[in-house]
Amino acid sequence: MVMKGLRSELDFAKDELIKNYGITDIRSKVQLLWDELCKIYTLPGLGYLQLNPQRMQVNNLLAQGDSLKIFMGLSAKPVVSFEKPIEVLSTVPYLQTVNGQSGFNIFLDAVLNYDSLNSLLNANINGRQFDIDKGPVKKKFVIKQCKLMGAGNEKIIVKVVFGGDEEGTAYLVGKPVYDEQTKMFEIKNMEFDIKTKDALLKAADWLFNRRILSVISQYTRFDLSQYINNAKTMMNAQLNKEWIPGIRSEGVVNDLKLTGIFPLQQQLIIRSNCSGYLAVKVQTIPFSF
Repeated sequence: MVMKGLRSELDFAKDELIKNYGITDIRSKVQLLWDELCKIYTLPGLGYLQLNPQRMQVNNLLAQGDSLKIFMGLSAKPVVSFEKPIEVLSTVPYLQTVNGQSGFNIFLDAVLNYDSLNSLLNANINGRQFDIDKGPVKKKFVIKQCKLMGAGNEKIIVKVVFGGDEEGTAYLVGKPVYDEQTKMFEIKNMEFDIKTKDALLKAADWLFNRRILSVISQYTRFDLSQYINNAKTMMNAQLNKEWIPGIRSEGVVNDLKLTGIFPLQQQLIIRSNCSGYLAVKVQTIPFSF
């Protein structure tokens, strides 16, 4: 009777062990990785990279020898900004099981401050002087300062402070365009805005001159090829590093193409499509069961 009772208790204990054996909660371990993904990373010469992770999923599980390999996928909204953003930490969401594809193909937004573009513009155009000969009218025109501003309607405003025979401020409006072949960003179809046009026609119509537009248009062209090359180099450096002891990433950016330019009022958004491969290896963190 004693043996029968022991056997019954052991069978019950065995059933409970079978239910729970091999089940372990790795949430605390994955949280360590998630915290690293939420951090702000410096890109020397380019600004800051914020990955903005949204969710993680388990793509596959593979037992190999005495190790268990977990292949995970990440959904994120990465942003590159010239100004350091606020770091936002969050709790890792529940993992989902999906069949993901290898590699990544994402849209990456680079947030450019107009001040940085204005510095480049004014370094080349400030003090630029030329004469305007319009029949009997001979006038001197001097550009004192230019400032780019977003109009919020796919247009960029160029504020021009000028001197010479006349002193004043003019506003030009144009459309930002990027040429994939030449890697040049420029403002095309530049015209005086309506208020400036009316003022010039009434007070100093000689300023209403296509030559002024042509000269300013030449200086509002920016070569982004170096920016793109630097971005790929710095991103590849960030993809191949040890974040914390035991967690290391390996990857490469194969292609980076600019796909759109959005001149918002406070900042210029340059959207690019980025493709490549990334693997995060967790090696020495004790995942003991």
